[in-house]
Amino acid sequence: MVNSESEHFTTTLRPDGIWEYRFTDVTRETMDAWFEVTTRHDREYAERGEHLLRLILIDKLIMPTPYAINRTREAAEMTPPELVESNALVLTQSVTLRLIMMAAQKLPGAAQTVKVFIRQDDAVRWLKERAEEFGGSKDATNADDV
Repeated sequence: MVNSESEHFTTTLRPDGIWEYRFTDVTRETMDAWFEVTTRHDREYAERGEHLLRLILIDKLIMPTPYAINRTREAAEMTPPELVESNALVLTQSVTLRLIMMAAQKLPGAAQTVKVFIRQDDAVRWLKERAEEFGGSKDATNADDV
């Protein structure tokens, strides 16, 4: 299932139950669309007691803006404490990678739930390991029905 959340942010529920978030910029419109989706997913998965798996893909060199950093912090603060989540962030640009890693370290609980990768296959492998460790999502069996 592919949703076009905004022109520069899309989500796809993969057959393996992993949500793929793809960014091509971090404008206010894009970050607001992401904020709505990510907080909705957090609530839904927490209510169902399921493990939320996200593969976050950054398509090109994107410099995080103060607004993007603030929206990310707001979303992290709103995350239900009972939510089990795993977020694999795939970045290919080294400057962006360093900046995102620095910002991610400041998020509450990020060490347990966020990992940054350069290669997508490594990110997917880690998410699948986390799914085995903490339980997968029921969406993995229902992805074709969505």
